Amino acid sequence: MRALLIRGRLWLLGALSGSVFVLTGCDPSVREEILGGVGSAATQLATTFIGAFFQSLINNAQEDAATTVRAILEQLPQYFA
Repeated sequence: MRALLIRGRLWLLGALSGSVFVLTGCDPSVREEILGGVGSAATQLATTFIGAFFQSLINNAQEDAATTVRAILEQLPQYFA
């Protein structure tokens, strides 16, 4: 597992450094367009994951509350009968 993590970090480092070297020879307007698009995509991806995380927390809280109430109501006749 640790070797996979190290390999992934090295791959990411190589990909980022390679893209920097490739973009140094580009036209400045093309470079700005590419970097702007990558930045926008990264921001939208992070926003999507954060929104999905909070939505799953809200859904789990609503499902747990309904299940708990239903379970209590199903058990009440046993205690009062």
